Amino acid sequence: MICPFCKAEIPDNAKFCTSCGRIVPHTDRMQNTEQNFSADGNFANQEYKSSQNNGSDPDLAEVIKRLDSMNVLQIICLVLLFIPFLNIIGGVIFLVILIMSLGLTNRVSAVFSKYGYPMYAKITDGVRSKCIFMLACMLITTIMSFMVSVIDFSKGQDFAVYVLIGFFLILFGMAILFTIYEVYCFCRLYTVKNALEMISIGNRLPEKPGSGAAIIAIVLVLFFFAITILGIIAAIALPAYAGYMERARFVEVAVAAKGVMRQAELCVAEFGENDIAGRCDNTQAVQGSGWALLAPKDYRTKYIDSISVSAVNADSSRSGHAEITVTSHGVPLHFKGRNADITIIGTVVNDRVTWNVSPDSSCKHLNLCPYFEQISVTMD
Repeated sequence: MICPFCKAEIPDNAKFCTSCGRIVPHTDRMQNTEQNFSADGNFANQEYKSSQNNGSDPDLAEVIKRLDSMNVLQIICLVLLFIPFLNIIGGVIFLVILIMSLGLTNRVSAVFSKYGYPMYAKITDGVRSKCIFMLACMLITTIMSFMVSVIDFSKGQDFAVYVLIGFFLILFGMAILFTIYEVYCFCRLYTVKNALEMISIGNRLPEKPGSGAAIIAIVLVLFFFAITILGIIAAIALPAYAGYMERARFVEVAVAAKGVMRQAELCVAEFGENDIAGRCDNTQAVQGSGWALLAPKDYRTKYIDSISVSAVNADSSRSGHAEITVTSHGVPLHFKGRNADITIIGTVVNDRVTWNVSPDSSCKHLNLCPYFEQISVTMD
């Protein structure tokens, strides 16, 4: 007896080949032609009477050969897709594979029907429908990209944003389905090819083909998509949240400065604009009639390092008016290690103080000063 796989000579009725170790099919496992047919006249999950007949089937040999060629193209496509400047060629090859699969799946389905395996023919038809969907996705993406490029966005920024968001949502949804179908077809291609090879050597196929590998692959793809989505959300949300928290902390720094500004105004009201130098400074804690300026470090909190106050008379000021300056320093640890201070300069004219944020404040560079300006008003 000759092994149909490695052509080695083995004992008659041997179940395994002693050379290659594979299970050897036997003609005694074949049934008569009358038994091979079901009530409706079709083959009922049986193979031809001998492996020699299967091996000589030109249709079967042709589809196996074409599946081998498609496997080679798929490997080349996957390699090119990950090489810069060559991924366009990989995309073209993938498009060629999809177009080729339409005709090939028809022939494979016909072969399975010929040998009486309707479940495998159904799988092949499913692969063809998914290939059609992927081709439609590529066409729709091309059309939508063209439409976005020619749309007139002069109607307003909101219109442009809505259009782009809708485009990317549709594109993202199609990308998920496209990837799932691509993995499914890739796995089913090997299932179909192995089934055809089993038929070619006269082996019987399971009535219901396994789908475990395809399910595992799809679950893995969905898992990686979920990880990708979470990564995108984190990349967008975490910086926004960090910025929000930084601004919230700075509000406390600004509010504390506003309280000190009120005390400084009372000091100016008590001593007058020509006698505030040295009296309205808080190098050390000072107090007067209904007001008090604590020492800089006495204002320390979780987010505030210190608040300093200094004053100059009109004759010592560049502007020719008395000035009083309040500077609130944030704790750098809570502001990404950067200085977060706000300096407010009050100009005294006729005993009235007008406050303005100094351009030297680091909050200007951190874009935090507007949050102070929202809660700060000119104080009389």
